[in-house]
Amino acid sequence: MLSRSAFPVTIPSPMISLFLRGIVATSLCLLTTRSLSAALVLDSSLSTATITILGVSDSSATSGTVVLRVTPYDSPFETAQVVDLNLVLDDGLDFALLGGLVTIRSVGGELELNMVSPGPAGSIIGGDFDQLGNVVAATGTLTQSDPFNLIGGNGTIDLRSLGTPSINFIDVQFSNSGAISTINFDYSLTELVDGITVTIEGRVVASGTVVAVPEPGGAALLCVGLMVLLVKRRRRTDFAAGVSIRLAGQRRGTH
Repeated sequence: MLSRSAFPVTIPSPMISLFLRGIVATSLCLLTTRSLSAALVLDSSLSTATITILGVSDSSATSGTVVLRVTPYDSPFETAQVVDLNLVLDDGLDFALLGGLVTIRSVGGELELNMVSPGPAGSIIGGDFDQLGNVVAATGTLTQSDPFNLIGGNGTIDLRSLGTPSINFIDVQFSNSGAISTINFDYSLTELVDGITVTIEGRVVASGTVVAVPEPGGAALLCVGLMVLLVKRRRRTDFAAGVSIRLAGQRRGTH
């Protein structure tokens, strides 16, 4: 009778090895998930925008979304960042300039203010944080009626002419109750459009549910890389196991 020692072939345990590596990979991926993200919806009854042209103002309720990221993964949160912003002026605006000789109007839903590039996250202190250097862009057009050519004649004012100004969010109020986060803050920018001073200012009040998100860039690549490595190692292990079993069978056949 042949003894076990007659076959110096080690048969691996691929499932156990794969299971242990899976635990390690999952743990590392969870460690990279160090922030929470929330798609907040504006409360249009509290969120407003006011546009001022040559000293004349008109206001609108605003709707839209704010994407907020907070860290660390668990409360109490230490930093917050508005990573995306979309504000839509729901109401039409009407400006009567120079005693009504010039009128400028917009259609509801036509004018927007969007985030182009967010500023860095701010530290939450006493429920407030500052976020500086946010690059934004306004879109939409206003129709100008100027029959006497007092400020440029009939035509349109394209808010894209404002360019991409940088604005600061100061004293952003942040609160969190369970899975619901709420922020409110004021904003303001003043630029020239075809030689006309235009100011856009308003208030954002938004709330929504926070969810876990992986950190971007290297952390996400780490998770993907680990999973790819596991698949490759599993294939090698399966192949090695198959070779070992075939070798063992061949050696038994020779005795």
